[in-house]
Amino acid sequence: MILYDTHCHVVSDDNDAYPLDPLGGHQSTWSDKRAINTEQLLSSMNEARVDKSVVVQAATVYGFDNSYVADSIDAHRDRLVGICAVDFLSSAAVDQLKYWITEREFIAVRLRAADGATPVPKHGEGLDDARTKPAWSYVEKYRIPVSIQMHSTEIPQLERLLAEFPGLVIALDHSGRPTLDGGPPTHRQHRSLISLNMTVSI
Repeated sequence: MILYDTHCHVVSDDNDAYPLDPLGGHQSTWSDKRAINTEQLLSSMNEARVDKSVVVQAATVYGFDNSYVADSIDAHRDRLVGICAVDFLSSAAVDQLKYWITEREFIAVRLRAADGATPVPKHGEGLDDARTKPAWSYVEKYRIPVSIQMHSTEIPQLERLLAEFPGLVIALDHSGRPTLDGGPPTHRQHRSLISLNMTVSI
């Protein structure tokens, strides 16, 4: 049996080689206080007997510059694969997808359409913003999986998007951040299970 960790982040110790450029100008707290570099990730994988890990671009550290993850997976292709971040609102989105997916060999792309603990700019008019159509068309055509960080309130936008691009391969990052208020009392341990990432086979 091969054991995978499906969602890891790495942060370099060398800010000169890999300059910080977090989305919204605010670096995430976890990356400032609890970051690990690629070598530390591999050490932790060995200790936990994890065979391979999916390294997700930390956009709240490096924005859309996926260089550190790209260099990390280049150096450890037997252990690591990568998910890049691309600005779907950019007029250069398709070119960026071609570069990171085709040339740097990322296996998927992550779209941060909603903020988590770190404030980020609003993603245009939403997931189905007209400016994102070329990027959606491209990832649908080439069956490139897209991990979307969003809130459950944005599900109608996702439904419209899937109606227009039915061939998309989508993974809901953090399970779409569902609203857990209301209803019967739920034990904290059970609530935490809902926050696990949904993943797709790649």
